[in-house]
Amino acid sequence: MTKNKNTLLVFIDGLNFDIGISKLKFLNSKNSTSITPGIGFSNNIYPEILCGKTPDEMGYFNEWSPLFTEQKPKSIFLRLLDIFRPSLYINAGIRKLILKIFFKIDYANIPFKYAHFFKPQGSHQFRDLPNDSLLNKFNFEIHDAVETGLKRRIRDFHILDSLKGNLMEHQNYFISLLDLDHTSHVFGTNSNEVEEHLKNIESKLSNTFDEFLALNPDNEIYLFSDHGMVDVHTNQFFEIEEYLGGMNDQQYLYFVDSTYVRIWIYNNDIKDNIVKFLKSRNYGSIVDEEHRSEFGLSNKEFGDIIFRANEGVMFVPNFYGGRGNKAMHGYNSNLKSQQAIFSNITNSISSVKMPKRSKEVFTFLNSRLNDEV
Repeated sequence: MTKNKNTLLVFIDGLNFDIGISKLKFLNSKNSTSITPGIGFSNNIYPEILCGKTPDEMGYFNEWSPLFTEQKPKSIFLRLLDIFRPSLYINAGIRKLILKIFFKIDYANIPFKYAHFFKPQGSHQFRDLPNDSLLNKFNFEIHDAVETGLKRRIRDFHILDSLKGNLMEHQNYFISLLDLDHTSHVFGTNSNEVEEHLKNIESKLSNTFDEFLALNPDNEIYLFSDHGMVDVHTNQFFEIEEYLGGMNDQQYLYFVDSTYVRIWIYNNDIKDNIVKFLKSRNYGSIVDEEHRSEFGLSNKEFGDIIFRANEGVMFVPNFYGGRGNKAMHGYNSNLKSQQAIFSNITNSISSVKMPKRSKEVFTFLNSRLNDEV
């Protein structure tokens, strides 16, 4: 293998394997494989793909976790603002326009009376990955849509347009395209908006690929995603407080993600009641210990119990947001709808074992970049 080759990595957030194969002309079943994603959301799947680390190895799962230390409740002023929580628009305005913009306070959609229990964790920016990530190890020039500061649905195109005519020899490139995920959430997987976005991505990426290979025909290009996507058919309120009463750090804490509920139990006398309640819900199931171990989620600090929604069910409102989405991810990783994609754009795969899981993508790319396969 030629040593002076360079590599272009392209990441497309939320690109399902079947959709990628059917909609992007430069992909096909011969140079692509479906990837079983890691468990959880993108802030855990990113380090699994590019650092080879599961949640257990990273030390966090999903976007918020308990502080595990005693904290004083937030000010009475903030807690009183919970009276506006039933109103989607007033609540969102308070949180996103007043608190986040003017006071630099961000509690997502966590009830203010519970905000002191939790802390944010795990960046969604690739530049924030640990130093041992492939991007750092192999000196990739990073072009991440989230860093543009532009509105969603135009960030991807800005990234690709800005690269036109500016790719250099002897440089590895990483391109992160995020707007397919957002567009799918807002409009649904079969929407005209998703169709149009994919057409534009296909055209602009094809030109980027041609330009990169023109620099050196031995250069390599790989495209991958973090997870798939499926349309939401049910918005479900998670009613645990109606059954157990409000949370507190003497009894239990819970955090409602879009498709997960994590529960920490501080009074073992109520554990059986919690399990009974969860097993009686027909919209989800408890992630068992075997599954948690398989996907590197065994640490109990991630939740004594992790409850996951059934495919197509979304918890609304949740502690991340108050509005339901048209499409969602974060369901059982083995489902066809959740399968991500990995594509070897420039090389035959006949003699190379392609990855099948998120963590295997790291192993494959690390070997490829080291010229070991």
